[in-house]
Amino acid sequence: ISLLLNSKSADIYKNKIYLINPYQYAIREFDLKGNEKKLIYGVSKYFIPYDSLKEFHPFSISPKNFFKSALNGLSLWNDIIIISFLNNEMKKIFVDFYTLNGYKMNNNSIEVPQILFNQNSFYPFYVDSENIFYSYYQPQPDSLNVLPNPVIVKYKCLALRD
Repeated sequence: ISLLLNSKSADIYKNKIYLINPYQYAIREFDLKGNEKKLIYGVSKYFIPYDSLKEFHPFSISPKNFFKSALNGLSLWNDIIIISFLNNEMKKIFVDFYTLNGYKMNNNSIEVPQILFNQNSFYPFYVDSENIFYSYYQPQPDSLNVLPNPVIVKYKCLALRD
């Protein structure tokens, strides 16, 4: 279960199911029958993993205060796994890119400008042939009845390693 209600924590790509563990920087790959095939551990100096030695009481503390980081978005496109995560201490969102075999494609986690999104609803989208990264966010509705259209953000040309 993700920290964020709007999190995109799963994707299906090439007949495989990919899931993120929101409190651990990990991606799990399953076949369509639900058998786990692979576990990919991500690495980022900005992701602070959940400390399993702490005792968590869900009714006495907010998860946002307890967990210092959480994965909140996963997308697969053109054999690239795109992951976004929150760092609650810094109040920032970062993005990383991995190959399907778990190789990290960017040297450092990429900070997403805060002015472009609401931190509760930012999702990775895809990378085009020129390595331009696209994401989207869902603006807050003006009323309870009308959900505004998502906004697509064209980010910047990425220096991805081959």
